[in-house]
Amino acid sequence: MENFLTKRYYLNSNNMMDDIVDSLGDCLVQAAYLVLKSKYGLRRDDYKAFLNETTVKLIVDSNNDLISFETVENMFDREVFSINSNSQTNQNTVETVSSVLKTGDIPAIATIIERFPFSAFYDINYKLNIRRTGHVFIIVGEDEENFFYVDNPSVISYKQYVAYEKNRGIGIISKKFFYEATKDYCDVLTFKFNKNVIDYYTKHPQEALINSKDNYFKNEVYYGNFIEYFGRNALIKLIELFETENLRFDALAPSEDRDMITYFNWKLWNIKGRRNLQRYYLEQNNNNNALKLIKSLKESIKHWDLLYKILYKDYLQGAVIMGKKYIPVIENVIAVEGELHEALVKYLSLEI
Repeated sequence: MENFLTKRYYLNSNNMMDDIVDSLGDCLVQAAYLVLKSKYGLRRDDYKAFLNETTVKLIVDSNNDLISFETVENMFDREVFSINSNSQTNQNTVETVSSVLKTGDIPAIATIIERFPFSAFYDINYKLNIRRTGHVFIIVGEDEENFFYVDNPSVISYKQYVAYEKNRGIGIISKKFFYEATKDYCDVLTFKFNKNVIDYYTKHPQEALINSKDNYFKNEVYYGNFIEYFGRNALIKLIELFETENLRFDALAPSEDRDMITYFNWKLWNIKGRRNLQRYYLEQNNNNNALKLIKSLKESIKHWDLLYKILYKDYLQGAVIMGKKYIPVIENVIAVEGELHEALVKYLSLEI
């Protein structure tokens, strides 16, 4: 257990965000990666198993209401890891977590995160005994009175954060408080990794690039009352939704656990992360054929980041409608995404 307390998680040796972890986006995937890294030790190329395609996906219903805006998620399709869930541990959560730690494993906690003051999701007014926000964090150790936990710095409220004195990337929470916060709802998760699958994808990292290329012009998919748009078509559909001016910054997001601006911030961060991890892979590969593609990925990241910053700045200044004002920014995103696709096609023609 003490060994886990000496590890680095979200922060590198310079106390900066670890590029790979930050690029993974989904908190569950981040937790799995950190467990793999800390419990088993990462081989140099294992991160390649976590490469995702860059394809954007947008879903609307028959009323043209936004249902989802995200990237295509390859990780769960690949089955790099499986999840064992100790469901509804609730009043037994403290004992369950201690039991998992004693086996030498690292548990992930899926609970009512709004009850934890250290979290940016903390909401003193949230009184329901059901989970609202789909967020998880991990616990890496314990003593008689406390648990030692790790969460993404971007969702930590540092005014309420008590750091472990020997490793500031690890927080401390009393077992007494933890019991009160989890007694009504908690699932304790552990991860099992498929070494054969990890080995396969570390040897075939370009599958993520191929999927990015193939799905950029993918046709929409109809199922039930929903329509899925991909790649370029998803961005065109996003413009259409902004043209209606029916999206509000303060409206409940499709995820039903946050407002729309927080939802878009999250999804734009994921979109940038997908591209950033591909950039990292290509730079590590040190291949001259990839120079144009790396440049295009950086340009794509820059324009997605610009959309993020403009939306968030306007929200902070009191804007209400996510509307036509932002269409030129999205049109610029479409332009650089088209250039990215061309660079991807060229790169793959040289490499495959």
